[in-house]
Amino acid sequence: LEKIELPIDMLGLLAKGAVVCIVSQLCSSLCRENGNAAIADVIEISGRVVTVLLCLPLVEAAIDIAVSFV
Repeated sequence: LEKIELPIDMLGLLAKGAVVCIVSQLCSSLCRENGNAAIADVIEISGRVVTVLLCLPLVEAAIDIAVSFV
């Protein structure tokens, strides 16, 4: 099999996704410690949604790679 290389943009997306996860977890923890559980839940959900939206190009690239093998 040939070596498959992903563009450097994809690594940037992974880094952005990791940062979004870390920041949303930190903010959620701070809200939860201060007694705002509802706001903490909203922050966690929004962080997950943003991470999924950031990773959509990665999913598209993975599908393209899988289709190229068929």
